[in-house]
Amino acid sequence: MVAPSFAWCAIPLFVLLHNAFSRAAALVAAAVLTITVSVSVYLLAGASDLVMMFGPLVAGLLLSFAMDALNRALDARQRLVDELVTAQDRLARTEREAGTLAERHRLAAEIHDTVVQGAASALLLLEAAEQTWSDRDAARVSIASAEQTLRNNLAETRRLVHRLASDSLTGTLFEAVETVAGDAGGRATFIGEPVPLPPETEHALLRVVQGAVANAQRHADADRIIVTLTYYEHSISVDIADDGRGFDPKAVPAPGPEGGYGLRAMRLRVEKLGGRLVVESEPGAGTVVAGHLPRVVAS
Repeated sequence: MVAPSFAWCAIPLFVLLHNAFSRAAALVAAAVLTITVSVSVYLLAGASDLVMMFGPLVAGLLLSFAMDALNRALDARQRLVDELVTAQDRLARTEREAGTLAERHRLAAEIHDTVVQGAASALLLLEAAEQTWSDRDAARVSIASAEQTLRNNLAETRRLVHRLASDSLTGTLFEAVETVAGDAGGRATFIGEPVPLPPETEHALLRVVQGAVANAQRHADADRIIVTLTYYEHSISVDIADDGRGFDPKAVPAPGPEGGYGLRAMRLRVEKLGGRLVVESEPGAGTVVAGHLPRVVAS
C-alpha cells in the first residue's frame, strides 16, 4: 500500500467498497483508504510537496462522494421501478374488477330486457284473465296470449344464452324491431337506406326498442306505439313513441328490488357505444324514447 503504483489500485477498491458494504461502512473504509494512499504518496515524495498528499486525498474524497451519489441514484431508481410495478399490478386489478362489474351490469340488463320483461307481460295478461274470468272467451284469449308470451320469453332466453358468445341477430334489425312492435300491437317504420351495422349496434338498438315498448305496455297503459328506425348519413336513431299516461323523467326512482332498471340499462347500452338516449315525456302527454348512435357500417 505504500508503493506509488498502489494509488491506481485504490480506484477499483473505491468501487468495490461501495458495492460490498453499507453506505456508512463504505464511507469510513473509503476515508481510511484515501488517507493511507495520500500519506504514502506524501512520504515517498520526501515530505516536501503537499500537493502529493492533498491531491490523492481530494481525488479520493471526490470519487467516494461520486460513488455514494451514484448508489443513491440507483436506489432511488429501484424504488421508482418497484412503485411502478406495484402501480401496474394495482391498475391491472382495478381493470379486472371494472371488467367484472361491467359484465355484471351487462348481464343484468340482458336479463331485465328478456326474462323480467317477458314474465311481467305474461303476469299482466294473467291478471287480465282473472279480472275477466266471468267472460270465459275473453279469459281464454288472455291466457292464450300469456302462454304465447311465455313461449316467446323462453325462446328469447335461449337466444340470450347463445348471444353470450355472439351478438348477431338471426334476421335484419328492422325485422326484429317490427316483431317487437307488432307483438305489442304497435307498428314499425324505417326512414333512409338500411345498411349493415355492427352486431353490438344492432343489439343495443333492439334492446332500446324492447325496453321502451315494454315500459309503454306495462306502465303507460298506451293504446298506440310507433317505432321509427332512421338511417342518417353519420348516425342511426330509433324513436319509440306512445300515447300513454306519460311521466316526469326527472322523478324516475332509482333502481331497486322492485324494478327501475329499464331506462338505466337503455342509457348504459347507448352511451357505451358513444351514443345518447333522450327521454321526452310529461304526465298525460305520452312518451318518446330516442336512441342515437354513430353510424358505423359493418365490414
